[in-house]
Amino acid sequence: MDKNLKDKLKNITIPENIDKKIELGFDEARIYKNKRKNKFRKSLIGLAASFALVFISMSLIGFDKVEAAIKQVLQYIPGFNYVIESDEDNVLVLKDKVFYEEDDFYVTITAAAKLNGNLNVAVESNYMIADEEINKYFDHIEISLKDENGNSYNHSGFDVGSGGEFWSGEYFFEVEDASNSYFLLVNDMEVPFTLEEGTKVEDFLQLGNHASYKGIDIVAIKKPLEDGLMISLLNQSNDKMVIDYPFQEALSGINWNSEPLEFEKSMYILDKEGNKTYPNIPSSFAGLMSDFYFDIEDKEGLQLLLPYLRIRNSNVKSDKLKIETPNDGELIDINKVLAIGEFEMSIFDVKRQDEEILIRVESNFLEDEFLDSISLTGINAYGLCANESTGEIEITIDVEDVGSSFSIYFEDPETILLGNWIIDLD
Repeated sequence: MDKNLKDKLKNITIPENIDKKIELGFDEARIYKNKRKNKFRKSLIGLAASFALVFISMSLIGFDKVEAAIKQVLQYIPGFNYVIESDEDNVLVLKDKVFYEEDDFYVTITAAAKLNGNLNVAVESNYMIADEEINKYFDHIEISLKDENGNSYNHSGFDVGSGGEFWSGEYFFEVEDASNSYFLLVNDMEVPFTLEEGTKVEDFLQLGNHASYKGIDIVAIKKPLEDGLMISLLNQSNDKMVIDYPFQEALSGINWNSEPLEFEKSMYILDKEGNKTYPNIPSSFAGLMSDFYFDIEDKEGLQLLLPYLRIRNSNVKSDKLKIETPNDGELIDINKVLAIGEFEMSIFDVKRQDEEILIRVESNFLEDEFLDSISLTGINAYGLCANESTGEIEITIDVEDVGSSFSIYFEDPETILLGNWIIDLD
């Protein structure tokens, strides 16, 4: 049990040869809205594209059918929005976000979970330290923990990213006490929070209203707010890893096929009169966004509609393709097709323009699924755009990064799986 929680919240694997890979259309910085309990509730937080994070996928990957006869106890972890199998040990969780304000600064503890001596805290803030040259920065902000007995703990690890005047991070602590109450210290600010035993169920679908489609179960946990609704989403599947729910800002914006793509870009709430309410900018942005806010009051007859899910196909890669480096002004026809799982990547040709090499590619469509992003390995590509005349994708690399020839292959495709998940919110 201890290992299960640590694996989900603490262990982060950095890909090998990451300097030789480019994540095409993957994990763009997003803008999100921090819903608070006072006048700051409507404040927008802009996250610039100047940072990169290595994320943990919080997606639940189904249950072992062999153990179906064994009664399982499942525990929901709010904020992080995933479920773990529970035994005699209980995970203590933060059931509601904690907002703390001091002068012009705020700190929001968005999630916290503790199992035995492992405590993980997720935090968002605009707290900065003044600097004469760059005005404000967060690099020297000290984050620590104090229990109710006055014992202090430094974090044993963290993930953090910033953009503009805001930052967000997850901090990992090893604590020795049996306390439920703590203070998160952000430099000289002390933010109190209390942990409680989490919700337990015997079946994943007991956590809330749900819909099942194409082998993926989606649970929606509704929480009425003063000015709208918060919907927390969880998912379960035996063979698919969900990495994003339907939200337009999470899409790469790249069409890997020259044919136009027409589909509903975001989830929405539908009322009995047929009016659609789309989500505001979500509060969570690291990994799987799962808390969404809607400017609609809670009433009878509401339905949540999810027109697609974003899926990661890990450990899927194509064969390698060797390409001769063209001379300046030369175009070399390739006309090869690389299979990537059920998808195909057509490589049409390669040409050189001055110091740039352009590779023209296109992906196929499946009946209900199409490519959103993919990793290209073997070269250090730095550009990706659609050709204005053909609509096909052109990958750009620097001629200095290759010799007389080079090899490429594609891996880990992320796709849009179209569907129709409809969840009653009554």
